[in-house]
Amino acid sequence: MRWFRNTVSVVAALVALGTTLTGCGDSGSPSTAPKAQATVHDLYREFLVQLDNRSASGVCALFTEDGRAAFIENWDATTCEGAVDRAAERFGDLQNLIDKAADKKITESDGFAKFGADSCSPGRLSAKQTENGWLIYNYSFRGGGCLA
Repeated sequence: MRWFRNTVSVVAALVALGTTLTGCGDSGSPSTAPKAQATVHDLYREFLVQLDNRSASGVCALFTEDGRAAFIENWDATTCEGAVDRAAERFGDLQNLIDKAADKKITESDGFAKFGADSCSPGRLSAKQTENGWLIYNYSFRGGGCLA
């Protein structure tokens, strides 16, 4: 009986270690650390470029943990990679938006910014300035407009 309890304890410890090492429960994010951007315009442009390239690691690194979770939920996906696939499929070629990213009207106040509220945008993004730069902390897309 003692052998059985010891075996169960070892198996439980290995499962816990495996869960920790694989990152289970982290909103489906890739193992890439957040890649904050110097300005909110840089963040918007980088989001468009990475989405246009269908780079899950590039897109997902631009979000805070909460923002990544909102992005995943919005696209009815189970991982950030899945959300990027769905969003990229929906939006297609984003080069026109990338070319105009520097001119994008962005409402910024006290370290927070909102952008992408118009119909020609791949989602409504809310960003915040962190000690390392700007990251997206919330995301939503309701469809419609010129991306349809």
